[in-house]
Amino acid sequence: MLIAEAQNVLMFAQVRERKQGRSGVLCVTNFKLSFITADERAKEEISYQDTLQLGENDVCLSNVDALYLMGDKRRKILPGRNCTEKVKGLHVVCKNMRVMTFSFKFSPIGHGKTLTNTLLHHAFPKRHQLLFAYDYSETVMFRDAGDWGKEMARTECHGWRLSGVNHDFQMSTSLPKWLVVPSRVLDWQLSEAARHFRAGRPPLWCWSSPQGAALVRMADIVPTITDRYVHHRAHLQFYTPNLCSRYSYPLIRIHTAFVCLRSF
Repeated sequence: MLIAEAQNVLMFAQVRERKQGRSGVLCVTNFKLSFITADERAKEEISYQDTLQLGENDVCLSNVDALYLMGDKRRKILPGRNCTEKVKGLHVVCKNMRVMTFSFKFSPIGHGKTLTNTLLHHAFPKRHQLLFAYDYSETVMFRDAGDWGKEMARTECHGWRLSGVNHDFQMSTSLPKWLVVPSRVLDWQLSEAARHFRAGRPPLWCWSSPQGAALVRMADIVPTITDRYVHHRAHLQFYTPNLCSRYSYPLIRIHTAFVCLRSF
């Protein structure tokens, strides 16, 4: 559903100076921020995540991390507030570290401010019920075994099974009743492994692809265990044959590099 749009907007390339841009219409719907231009490029010349809902110049509203007003100086707009001044340009920083820069220099008066306030309102909702997913369909809470079974069938995950080892929340009070674990891991082995992780949260399945790749999430190992790398290998031998230690590179430097890249 279209909510707001701005005409004659310039979109600048990410790695170039703001001297040339493509002209088009910038739109805000209840799902995404979309830049529509007649200057389309061949798919062989561009690189982006091609999905049915999002194109080259589209970004989901839930992916918007921060908004900045462009002028003599870049100034961040805080969520929950309206922009009352004239908007000359807009800098959109996404959670996947993508950056989009727009100029309203040739747009009709008021288009930039209207679109910016609309984006502020819908990209940063005050209640999660205002997210697009609640308008689109009923949100699955994964409280029943059937919900997990449907998700496993949708992702076509192989080598995993549904376990009710935490049905009475005896293993972990912060995990759901039903857990997706490797097929060759027995329930007693999972309970035994949970004792070595904070809050009793051992490695558990979150998502997988039909090709076999899986995303596994776990808590940190309890601080009383000193040889952390050995314990990581011991518990993950049922999940993957290869394990790379994240401690080979200082975590503080990784975090600093991420913050610098996101604020670029």
